[in-house]
Amino acid sequence: QVVALVPSEGVGVELSVARPLRRIAAKVRAWSPGDPFKPLQETYDPPEVRDLDTALLAASGAIGRWEAELRKALMQRDLMMEEMNHRVHNNLQIIASLLSMQADSTRGVDVRAEFAVARDRVRALSILYRHLSLRASTGRVALRPFIEELIRQMNGVDSVGPNGLFAIEIDVDDIEIESERADSLTLLI
Repeated sequence: QVVALVPSEGVGVELSVARPLRRIAAKVRAWSPGDPFKPLQETYDPPEVRDLDTALLAASGAIGRWEAELRKALMQRDLMMEEMNHRVHNNLQIIASLLSMQADSTRGVDVRAEFAVARDRVRALSILYRHLSLRASTGRVALRPFIEELIRQMNGVDSVGPNGLFAIEIDVDDIEIESERADSLTLLI
């Protein structure tokens, strides 16, 4: 960097204001949250420049603390979502079992079939919530494994043998979908 020699006032501004401000600007550009913001080492800087440096040091510390608190809160939220989805899954399994027991104790074929339909729908939602608990932090479901498990549960077996009446072929992209769409898709399937 070449500094043109100008009257002593220009040199004084360059040395006492411009250079310290450029050093601070370079430090700010190099800084990223989580890294400590290092104070200026120069003691001959004007008090205003040192005050600015001290303020930036305090602000970077506050940003770092807020970032750590935010990470902690996000981790707690993810754990709570995972726990909630797990509990919903378990409760839906209990409801499905109660519907099965009720169907078994009913004599009417039509009523028994209605209980079986309700049980299967509850089981399908239970599978959805189990898959949601696997990706609690995103609130999304991996579509292919979810649909494969859902179809297996609906079919009652892992695969249909050669003597079976029909075979199901699953052709699903390996994508993720939002939980709201997965709810609707579960009931549709």
